[in-house]
Amino acid sequence: MSVQIPSSAARAASAVAAVLALAALAPSAHALSDNEIRCRDLLATAARYGASNIMKARTECVRGRLSGLVHLSTDCQADPPALGGTGTGDSRIDLKLSRLLGTIEAHSRRLTNFCQDDDPAKNVVPADVLDPASACGSATNWDDAVECAVFLGKEAADTVHARLDILPLFAPVDEGEVECLGLTASQARKTLFTLNLWRARCFRADDMLAEGGGVYDCDANITPPGAFNTTGWLKADKRLEVPAETLGIVLYNQCDKDLFVLGFEDITPDHSGGEWTDRLTLDDVFDSLNDSIVGAVTGVMAELFPVGNYCGDGSVAGTEACDDGNHVSNDGCDRDCSLPACANGAIDGGNPPNPAGEECDDGNTADGDGCTFDCLVERCGNGVRNLGWEEECDHGGESPACDDDCTHQLCGDGKLNVSAGEQCDSADANDSNAPDTCGDGSGPSLRGPCQLPFCQDAVLDAGEVCDAGAETSACDTNCTPASCGDGDVNGTRGETCDDGNAANDDSCPSGNPAGTPFCITATCGDGFACTDGATCTTGPGGGPEQCDGDGVTATCDGNCSTAMCGDGTLNPLNVTPPARASGEACDDGNLVDGDGCDGNCTITDCGNGVVTSGETCDDGNLTNGDGCDDAASGNCTPTTCGNGIVTPGESCDGNGAGIGGETATCDANCTAAACNDGTLNFTAGEDCDTAGNSATCDNDCTFAVCGDGRINGAASETCDGNGAGTGGETATCDANCTAAVCGDGTINVSAGEQCDDNNMNNGDGCDSGCDVE
Repeated sequence: MSVQIPSSAARAASAVAAVLALAALAPSAHALSDNEIRCRDLLATAARYGASNIMKARTECVRGRLSGLVHLSTDCQADPPALGGTGTGDSRIDLKLSRLLGTIEAHSRRLTNFCQDDDPAKNVVPADVLDPASACGSATNWDDAVECAVFLGKEAADTVHARLDILPLFAPVDEGEVECLGLTASQARKTLFTLNLWRARCFRADDMLAEGGGVYDCDANITPPGAFNTTGWLKADKRLEVPAETLGIVLYNQCDKDLFVLGFEDITPDHSGGEWTDRLTLDDVFDSLNDSIVGAVTGVMAELFPVGNYCGDGSVAGTEACDDGNHVSNDGCDRDCSLPACANGAIDGGNPPNPAGEECDDGNTADGDGCTFDCLVERCGNGVRNLGWEEECDHGGESPACDDDCTHQLCGDGKLNVSAGEQCDSADANDSNAPDTCGDGSGPSLRGPCQLPFCQDAVLDAGEVCDAGAETSACDTNCTPASCGDGDVNGTRGETCDDGNAANDDSCPSGNPAGTPFCITATCGDGFACTDGATCTTGPGGGPEQCDGDGVTATCDGNCSTAMCGDGTLNPLNVTPPARASGEACDDGNLVDGDGCDGNCTITDCGNGVVTSGETCDDGNLTNGDGCDDAASGNCTPTTCGNGIVTPGESCDGNGAGIGGETATCDANCTAAACNDGTLNFTAGEDCDTAGNSATCDNDCTFAVCGDGRINGAASETCDGNGAGTGGETATCDANCTAAVCGDGTINVSAGEQCDDNNMNNGDGCDSGCDVE
């Protein structure tokens, strides 16, 4: 097959029919809007540059391999790891191939900036310009659409490059061989780029002409070999013809070597149906290479530019439910030629199941793909994880596991999540051990992840005087030095209270009891009188204290009430009257005497100063002789002879049953009982006692009686015979206790007298010898 270059006249004649057909059409708006046409053209541009960049890197690899700059083992057709391959074997070539990612990023920004618009009338989405059945038709955003288009271009470049990936059969490769293969590869890249450019421009021009397009045949094969065709647009024909002509010229002018030596037979299909032996020509190489380029470009165009009946051409065909000749929704026929309804792929307004109007329509009723089942935009915070937006989570707002930007909650992400307990989040600046800094949970600080500095986090922050991570004897829980009266109860140092004042009369005295250098809750006996009626309960009856003497004192009882005899509380130190100076010995809660505890708070007894039943006096002591003695019976009696108490001046005090209290040994005048002491003591057996003989009493304290055998001169006795004679007379003593004398007038029979006429006369009946005459 030879290369045939059609003439200009032939091209003009072939285009006449197309021009006439165009003139016959009535003027009308074209099917796509200007924005839609522009967006599709930009998408084709992205594919074109993807093809060109890949082709350039791969052909450079082949040229380098032929010239020795790249190792022969390098696989120029392989993809680098960045594009999902295992690599060509040359890092420099891999880097150049990886630049395809930069192409995607640049064109993605360009498409997004131009095609996305807040105005619905201007906004364009990939579904507006792509056939849903095409390779890129499922793209829901311009990033995905651009990536798809660029890789379409890459596939086209890889297909063309497969015809140039030559490994020479013989080495070394001479300069002519390098020139042939290098220039052929370079022109193949240019041809690929130019065909992509003008095919796309042809489709764009066709879209701009009239309703539905179809005037230009932009897929027409106008390049040799084969019958000449025309697109119907002469300018496009010329631009599509020149690259193929140039490719043929390069092959014929530069590749005059043996095609088998160059290795073309390995990459050129056999058009003859047999082996290549001696029959491979430059026409075969051109046909193979040109067919590959045209086919690759046609494939790209078929994916990006619908041909024939398509939505928006004004004619219902295929699966279309309607076609009103535009890509405008809400006019009775949606932009995808479906009737208005949620999940038909077009955004409608006021249709079930969302009467208020659709925010989106991705053609399905699935959640999690950017558009909900009821055609509302899945945005962060709607409670549904939107995989299309790469949401990590969506709990309808902030939650303990999900931030409000739909990313997983993580301390250190710089996003404050109060629901997760975060108090702060300074991202990489989080540091638990730095003063006044949001925590990261690192030790030894106790400040947790995303926790604000706090007292007792073991870091000295602003406003803190001390911070040991916990209460210590020197540092309170509020990170101030510990002291009684600071308002912070420091149990470590022994405090049981701290009311923050310096008062000593409330339930928490700040004066520190002796031996206790910290605030201790008020107790009765701590030495501080708790008299505050609002807080004190340690006094009598659970109320305020009346006093507090750090124990029992002369003025304060042990229950912190004022010491008072009769208050029911024993206070041995209380000497306030009516208590005795010796202090209370008892306190029965009254001042009644004689009930066991007398009114002076002494036990009812002699010597307690209170005269009670059985006592005639009580001078408050047990001293005898001071006016009130302690009788042996235990009853107090006045100091007097006969009370049974021997006091000064007394030699005895019998307190007996005898007269005046005498006893057998003690007279009633408290002198020792003795006969002749002048004190009659009947108990001692005395009948009388005249301190010697008297007319009535003998000195043996018996009554003076003549005849008792005791001579009592005071009784005029001169003798006392106490004889057996009459009247107790004796021979020497008359019965009247006078000496027996005849003539004394007393007849003394014992003396032999028969008579005695008290004279010595005879003759008067009784003689002088006292005989009866």
